Amino acid sequence: MVQHFKPQLFGDRKPVYDGKKNIYTVLALPIGSEKVDFEVTIPGEGKDRIFKVSIRFLATVSWRLLQETLVSGRLQVPLDSVQALDVAMRHLASMRYTPVGRSFFSPPEGYYHPLGGGREVWFGFHQSVRPAMWKMMLNIDVSATAFYKAQPVIEFMCEVLDIRNIDEQPKTLTDSQRVRFTKEIKGGPLNIPSTRHAACLSPPPPPDRSPHTTPHSSRHSFLPLTPSHSLIPSPTHSFL
Repeated sequence: MVQHFKPQLFGDRKPVYDGKKNIYTVLALPIGSEKVDFEVTIPGEGKDRIFKVSIRFLATVSWRLLQETLVSGRLQVPLDSVQALDVAMRHLASMRYTPVGRSFFSPPEGYYHPLGGGREVWFGFHQSVRPAMWKMMLNIDVSATAFYKAQPVIEFMCEVLDIRNIDEQPKTLTDSQRVRFTKEIKGGPLNIPSTRHAACLSPPPPPDRSPHTTPHSSRHSFLPLTPSHSLIPSPTHSFL
């Protein structure tokens, strides 16, 4: 977005984004108090996504007030200045690493720490900006969390269900296995190459596999598993 609208809006300014709804620039944008609306096209898989973005001036952050507060030690620290500085320090890291909350993680290189169940440990760091005597301090601490491994869906299913040999697995999953696997994979990011169809956990049955009724009058739907599908790494939000 910044590169596309650089000539008419941003110029030499390098805005930083907090990941929610605020951007900060050293110099004010040439829009005055007016709201500017424009569209941003993000390339997607199969179809581009169009977003409508609105930008308007909100407030001026005073660095002088922050410095006076640090020097005197008597005034209340302006939280808006601290927040702006924190966003600026996090902006580059958020583009180079995988952000989770206030921490940043990178995929393992040269090491491997499996946790079982299709998960592995990613190491990273937690950072925050804090006011101290006479100056601002950048606090950095080591962090680690669990991520889903990038792997074929079949291998992920075997790890989740503790299946050692897929060739020895019965033709269909049991109800308990299906429920357990559905909970693990539902909502997870999947990469499905060379197809125009999206994967879902409850697809309509093909003509040759219509739902059947058991003696207990229950209906069963089965999850089609294709080895070409792969799971994309994503955090499981279980911190160590």
